[in-house]
Amino acid sequence: MKRACSQMKTTFARHEAVCGRVLGLLQLLSNKTRFRIVCLLLRGEFSVSEIVEVVSEGQFSNVSQQLKVLTLAGIIERRRLKRQILYTLKDERVRDLIQFLQQQFLDGGTNRDTAGCSTTSLASPALAL
Repeated sequence: MKRACSQMKTTFARHEAVCGRVLGLLQLLSNKTRFRIVCLLLRGEFSVSEIVEVVSEGQFSNVSQQLKVLTLAGIIERRRLKRQILYTLKDERVRDLIQFLQQQFLDGGTNRDTAGCSTTSLASPALAL
């Protein structure tokens, strides 16, 4: 048992930076609005007004702030089309992570959702995709 603990301690030390990046990503996605934005952008490119309508029922300032956080983190990207700002999911690892979560919590459960992320509770009241 001591050998296994020693090996894990060495592995943890070697991967400290990776651990920090993973925890940072999970912290970014722990905000409900940011998580819902990422879920929506998994479906394609959307304008700010569409994101506001779907994600937060009209609370523009909060969505705008969260879009900025996700953009600065490199999770999403934006482009201008005439007078509109359009957002898309940039980080493929995040796309894979959200798809995995959907498979685990939506596809295998009774709460199937055709839009990709449910706003209702799943396994526990605290978990809402």
